[in-house]
Amino acid sequence: MSVLTAISMALQSHFIIRRDSVGRFPLSLYFLVVASSGERKTTVDGCVMKQLEDHDSEAAMKYATDLKKWRDGPSDQTQDSRNSRNSQSVFPPRDGRILIKDSTIEGLTKRMDESAGSLGWVLSEAGIVFGGYSVKKSSGYLMSVLNSFWSGESISVDRGGANPKRLSGRLTLFFQVQPAVLAEFLAMEGRMAGPNGFLSRLLVAAPARSGVRPYQEQDSPLVCLENFHQKIGDLLNAPVKTNEQGHYAPQELTLKGKAKERWIEAYNLAEERRAYSTDEAIQDCINKEPEQILRVAAVLDGYRYGLKLKTISEAAVQAAQKIVGYHTQEVIRLVKCNVFSDNDRDAKELEAWILKQTGGVGIIARSLVLKNGPNRMRTKARLDTAIMELQKRNRVIEVAYKSKKYLIIHQDLCRPIHSTENKKASISKS
Repeated sequence: MSVLTAISMALQSHFIIRRDSVGRFPLSLYFLVVASSGERKTTVDGCVMKQLEDHDSEAAMKYATDLKKWRDGPSDQTQDSRNSRNSQSVFPPRDGRILIKDSTIEGLTKRMDESAGSLGWVLSEAGIVFGGYSVKKSSGYLMSVLNSFWSGESISVDRGGANPKRLSGRLTLFFQVQPAVLAEFLAMEGRMAGPNGFLSRLLVAAPARSGVRPYQEQDSPLVCLENFHQKIGDLLNAPVKTNEQGHYAPQELTLKGKAKERWIEAYNLAEERRAYSTDEAIQDCINKEPEQILRVAAVLDGYRYGLKLKTISEAAVQAAQKIVGYHTQEVIRLVKCNVFSDNDRDAKELEAWILKQTGGVGIIARSLVLKNGPNRMRTKARLDTAIMELQKRNRVIEVAYKSKKYLIIHQDLCRPIHSTENKKASISKS
């Protein structure tokens, strides 16, 4: 997801998708990763986004220099300098940075107003966006703005002046949020987020933690990652086509032949699922699936073939179907199965606590959990519910040993135990 995010940011100002004579939209992607702390979200993000960070560092210095020159104007009073001042643009220079560090919707619109019109909102802790006080008061506006940018539409922004300003641009979004924070947001706004199309615009993933990740030394640089950074840098530095008014004039990407046939099949299938399903969660989450397929396909082909690309390939559409299909099922699962419920949070917290308390061995006495475990699970009823939730997912079993009950995390989720003596020692310790 981080890789597709970086490519989307690098390409979104260069291309626009023309589905047919009436359907035109950006290739920008919105991603949402739902994961707890310790899942290496920030680590992976940092590796992939390095070239974008470097680009923004250079762009920030250039913008500061250009802005100072624009404000100061020519310093001497010669005829040439007066002519230069008179011909100087009344508009300030544009901020060429792409990444947005601000965590408010007001910060987003301000940057879009000052920028060249291509931004990436990347937050490793998007809880500030979903859980902030101002967002709770204006979450409808937040979703409306994000929906408009995703669709390539302009928005109206009132900054206290006489006339509201119209803003338009390209936006890629990559939010990472913890389950409990998103759960609160959906509990408050879930009824709106589905029908207004916000959920269907998100490519969501909520990966389950599995196994252990022992440290591995990286002696030499990753050649594939260096090649990726080089290619992203080339795309970012490539000149953007503009029209006489200075607005973007991106290359149109079209569908032809087998690629169009395959996409039409995917479109009709999504329409049938939406039309014949009585489940509101499915109806709300799949209505943008065909468009998502085209966006992902354009991103894949754009990275592979560069700025000479004109038509989307059948192979890219086929690959995009698999990618978007996974994300669609993820968001349906989260909404339909209520994965953000208290039971789900308790189950995840209990599993993490057991692994931490036992040093990754994953065997502990049930009585010890009741006595010293997470505060919410120090009652029998709450603990029983959390254990049942883990058992349904085949992540824990409960066994009796010498008149005591023990909880045992599935061995694939624990550190390897190489001998029977170690197992017995762990049980004795519990």
